Amino acid sequence: MSSPESPQDVYARLTTRVDPSRGYPLWFPEPKSTSPKDYHNDRLRIGDVGIVAEDGSFDVFFNICLPKDHPLHQSHGVPENFHQVVLSAWDLRQFPAADSARHVVSTCSSSEEGAILVLPKGAGKTDLANKLIFRSEALRHVLSWYAFAYLNLGQSTISNDSLYLITGYHKASSWSVATFSDAGGGTSLTANFTAGEVMNGNIRGAYSWQVTNSMHWRVGPEEGYNRDRRNQAVSIQGYKITVGEGKLASLICRRVKVSSRLPGTKFNPSNPMLKFLSRATSSKSGRQGSGEVDETNFRH
Repeated sequence: MSSPESPQDVYARLTTRVDPSRGYPLWFPEPKSTSPKDYHNDRLRIGDVGIVAEDGSFDVFFNICLPKDHPLHQSHGVPENFHQVVLSAWDLRQFPAADSARHVVSTCSSSEEGAILVLPKGAGKTDLANKLIFRSEALRHVLSWYAFAYLNLGQSTISNDSLYLITGYHKASSWSVATFSDAGGGTSLTANFTAGEVMNGNIRGAYSWQVTNSMHWRVGPEEGYNRDRRNQAVSIQGYKITVGEGKLASLICRRVKVSSRLPGTKFNPSNPMLKFLSRATSSKSGRQGSGEVDETNFRH
C-alpha cells in the first residue's frame, strides 16, 4: 500500500496542473537561513544547480554563473572542471508585473483535494533569454555534477534524475500557499484567506486562513525578512538533468540526458514533477558528444 502524498507534493501536482507555464511551485519559497548573506537576501538565482528537497524547498549545491571563490562555494567547493558562465543584463528577461497584487492560482481537481497560491503583493518573473548555453553546460559537465553531489555533498540518496538547473523563477515579497486532500466526498470545505495590514513586519499576524476542514497552509515570509523585497521564489523553471541508472562509478559508461523536465524521483506518472511534462507545447531532440538532449519547451 502506497503512502499518502505529502502536502507539498499535493500542492505541487495540482498547482502545476492549472498553470504549467509557471514551472515547479515551491512549498517553501523563503531563503534558507544557512545560505550566504547575499543568497539570503535574494534567494534562488539563475544558474543554481540543486534539487527539490522532500519538504518542498530547493537546495542549492552550486551556481554555474558565480566564480569559484564566491561565498556560496566556500563550504564545499565546486565540481571538477567547473566552468563559470558569465551573464550580462542582456541575457535576462525581467517582467516586474508578471502577477498583479492579490493574484490567486487555485485548483480543485475534485471535491476531495485542492491547492491555492495567493500573492497579496503580486510577483515578478525573470528568465534566461537564451537557454542553449545552459543546455550545453549541462551536457558537458553532468557527470561531474552528479559526482560532486554524491561525493562532496553526501547526497547518496538522490536519484538519477534529481539535479535541476534553474533558468527562471517567479519571486514575491509575500505569499500564502494552501492545500487539502482526502477531504471526503460528503464534506464541504470552505477556505477564506485574509490579508490584513502588516504591523511591525508581522506577516503571519496579518495573513491568515479560516477553514472549515483539514487544510495545510503556510504564509510568508517569516518575521525578520524584508517584507518589501521580492526574494521569495514561489516557482522555478529550468532543466532537469538525468543520467543513466546505476552506480556512480558507472556513470561515464552510460547515456546522459538533459531535458526541461522538472526534478523528481524515478518516473512515476503521478509524480508532480513529471506530470507537467504532458502540458508542454513542443519538443525537440539532439545530440552533443556522448550525451543526449531531449528538450521540452516551456510555455511563456
